[in-house]
Amino acid sequence: MMGERTIVVGRRFRGPDVGCGTGNGGYFCGLVALAAGLGTRSVEIRRASGVPVDRPLSVRVVDEGVEVHDDDGLIARTSAAELAVTAPTPPPLEVARRISGRFLEQLERGEVMHMFPECFVCGHQREPGDGLRLFAGPLDGGAGDAPGPRVAAWRPAAGFLDEAGWLRPEFVWSALDCPGGWAIREPANTGTLQVEILGPVDGRQELIVMGWPMAAATAPLGSRRRYAGTAMFDARGRLLARGAAIWVAPRAA
Repeated sequence: MMGERTIVVGRRFRGPDVGCGTGNGGYFCGLVALAAGLGTRSVEIRRASGVPVDRPLSVRVVDEGVEVHDDDGLIARTSAAELAVTAPTPPPLEVARRISGRFLEQLERGEVMHMFPECFVCGHQREPGDGLRLFAGPLDGGAGDAPGPRVAAWRPAAGFLDEAGWLRPEFVWSALDCPGGWAIREPANTGTLQVEILGPVDGRQELIVMGWPMAAATAPLGSRRRYAGTAMFDARGRLLARGAAIWVAPRAA
């Protein structure tokens, strides 16, 4: 990428729906990675209040990569840091379908509270084709609001694909965000998201998406950081993309 360019996160792509809404972390990081160019795998959101929506954001080249600013200052930057990710073996597609369907039913019946039901990625109050509607339920079939490994069966809507039928990269990043948040299952915001896309993702087929908690190699006592891994597979269980995230819990009142 040369010079400076502008990106806009439309309100449609929101995560937390508070006030005017803030951008979904995964979608935003995907846009930043695309603007930064090939080889960018990690984006760090620096603004605690989240990503503003419906506002031009300036993407600037710096020595270390790119930074994203608005009139109020720095929002995010690319990062050279990488977290080691080992993707687990996914369950069969039919198992993922059953778990995902059960979790959606729990959300719709109010048995599991969704803090952000209009989230672009995992909100159950978004219409098909408007949001991704990716519902990652507990892999062990336990309580829908319990922390632990998660899995979803997911078929992207046609509007999220390019002309060749591949899932657009920003939506791969999006899909590899929220399942990690559900896996840690505590209030937290996407701080750093790292995604490696191993090849074109055929979005015309059903996919399996997983999220799981990750142990921090070095986490000081009282740290607000939480770690999660995510992965995307085709229907036969072949790994297509993997991610890792640092989620940041709010400061104690």
